[in-house]
Amino acid sequence: PRSTLFPYTTLFRSPSIGYRLFNGRSQRGSEAALAQAPAFDPTRAIVLARDFAPDVDDLLAEGMLIVGIKGAGKTTVLARVIEQVSRFPIPLVVFDIKGDLASVSGKMNNACGGVKGNMPSGREILQDRLQVIVSLRSWSSMEERAIAMIKLIDELTTTAQQIAPEERTPCPIFLDEAQHFLPQRATDASMTAATAARLLNAFSEVGTMGRWLGLVPFYGTQRIAETDKTVISQTGYQILMRVTSHADKAMYKHYVDDRRFPLDGFATFGRGEGVVLTAEGQFKTTFMNRETRHIGNTPTVAQAERAPTACLPEEVKTEDEPAVPVSPAEPSLLERAYEAWQGGAQSGRKLAAALDIGESAGNQVMHKLAATGWITLPSKR
Repeated sequence: PRSTLFPYTTLFRSPSIGYRLFNGRSQRGSEAALAQAPAFDPTRAIVLARDFAPDVDDLLAEGMLIVGIKGAGKTTVLARVIEQVSRFPIPLVVFDIKGDLASVSGKMNNACGGVKGNMPSGREILQDRLQVIVSLRSWSSMEERAIAMIKLIDELTTTAQQIAPEERTPCPIFLDEAQHFLPQRATDASMTAATAARLLNAFSEVGTMGRWLGLVPFYGTQRIAETDKTVISQTGYQILMRVTSHADKAMYKHYVDDRRFPLDGFATFGRGEGVVLTAEGQFKTTFMNRETRHIGNTPTVAQAERAPTACLPEEVKTEDEPAVPVSPAEPSLLERAYEAWQGGAQSGRKLAAALDIGESAGNQVMHKLAATGWITLPSKR
């Protein structure tokens, strides 16, 4: 029997962005027709712009990638997607690194928070259809955050496999700032190489085999050129917003018709403007604002003028309670490389041996240490 809430749709109705990347641009349909063809049932529409309101099932079958530099409106669009999707009684997980998405819980159907030491399990999320915002900031290092995500995704996958196919519900997984967690170059990950590989594998499986289990990825990233191409290729909807770097615009060239959308034009996009890529076509639109408050805005002078002094919570001192020891954060790859360099591993080959990585990666880490000013490479004679 089919689910009455989410009847089956044609999940693989079109070439994915990965197919188009390697096989050339596909023939597009009429963008005008697309703009006039939102979800058949308005109550099931995910309204993101005046001319872009896909059916909830189509969106949850395909996943989404949103690209844009700081100030482009990327997180605002991601927040609106979460607001729209969470009104349905389905489980979902939001991995929130900056706190920008915390206020979305006010619009959720069955909101639940997740922090270090108090996390719902994957079984509880799927069984009780919890809509969870995981505060990644509650973990002290990128290594700990990655391990927490790996554990939860593994629990979700294992639990979903135990549910009869006709009883499964969609469970979208949202990750903002994906370039930090799923970088194109493993050496750019601020975590151990082994953990970075496990995290990438977890999200890659969500993008492939996870779909038939109901697990679908939604990514936000500031740097498409620095985000792993495997996960990029696994999303069916893409939103390309303002970027300014040459590398990111070069990546856009693989996805958009640059005769209609010149690459240099993306640097001039205003906040909330973006090109939408779907199976039916490509079109530019202006996205609606989120309904919940964006609490992660960059501090401004206007804020200082409104509040002459900073309001801080009162310090609470408890003399009776013993101090709880805090485990030190696990050092990043660069920090470990610097320690190894100070210990005598002063070449790419020696760094590779000390860090248990390939020699090429060792050379990259060495040059990154030099670029950050931590070390000075001997001049070549």
